[in-house]
Amino acid sequence: MADRTTPPHVDEIPWGDPAPHPVDILSMTPDLALAEAYDQTVRYRRMVQALVDALSDVITARDAARADRDVLRAEVRRLTQESA
Repeated sequence: MADRTTPPHVDEIPWGDPAPHPVDILSMTPDLALAEAYDQTVRYRRMVQALVDALSDVITARDAARADRDVLRAEVRRLTQESA
């Protein structure tokens, strides 16, 4: 049978660092606002990458389950034909 991969639990996904506090970009100087926007972009990018990785793990587990199912169906078919 195929090697089965279990997708991670939602608590095990590395979501990245949350923002330490709500930020009001409009009250900042342009340089600080740009830096904060960049930091937020990096955080969101990490979250999206974590979601993509988790989805990839789910798809791998699904494919492994399908392969297992196909092997079991073939085995049942073979045993049914042998016993007939």
